[in-house]
Amino acid sequence: MERAFRFMNIYRNRLRISGGFTLIEVLISLAILAIILTALYNTFFLTRKAMDRVEGSLVKYQEARMLLDSMRREADGLYFKTGVKGTYFVAEDKDIFGKPASKLSMTSFSFHGGVVAFSYWVEEKDGVMDLLKKEDNPIVPNDIKGMTVAEDIEGFSVEIRTGDKWVKSWDTGITNQSPPIVRFTLSFKDKGKLVSLSEIARPKVEGSL
Repeated sequence: MERAFRFMNIYRNRLRISGGFTLIEVLISLAILAIILTALYNTFFLTRKAMDRVEGSLVKYQEARMLLDSMRREADGLYFKTGVKGTYFVAEDKDIFGKPASKLSMTSFSFHGGVVAFSYWVEEKDGVMDLLKKEDNPIVPNDIKGMTVAEDIEGFSVEIRTGDKWVKSWDTGITNQSPPIVRFTLSFKDKGKLVSLSEIARPKVEGSL
């Protein structure tokens, strides 16, 4: 037994001399490595989570801007003529639970050619509001349902500048003229903060044609 212990001591001393590691040193090294890897993983995870949040916000802003720009271009190409069936611009002031939920219908020159009837309205389900859009034939409406263009919004409003004030309702069947300036506003929440983006259109076809 004595010889065995003596042999082990000699072997251990040789390992130390030759630069080897003891079991305790190896365990300590592994523990330190585990701590470092855990810290690196947590840092990576938190950084990735923050990047995902930022990316999600950027996508939401971009989608809202693209939608508002589409509305502006449609309103810029507004087509209304007194006495001509299927030409109109109608903005209705509505709300859902006190939040703006305008309804808009207008005829406009399409980028693909011809005149198209565009409609926007807000629908609510289980406390969540979505903005829907429909493109239709202004003379012979079809049965196609609207498609959702913005989900989980806080509000959608259409305002028309007349004189020195903004109004929320306009009907060419009553005014007999196109709206001079139209402002679209889309509101949504980003990280709990209310954000409202707006776009202004100036219809190129003013008044009766």
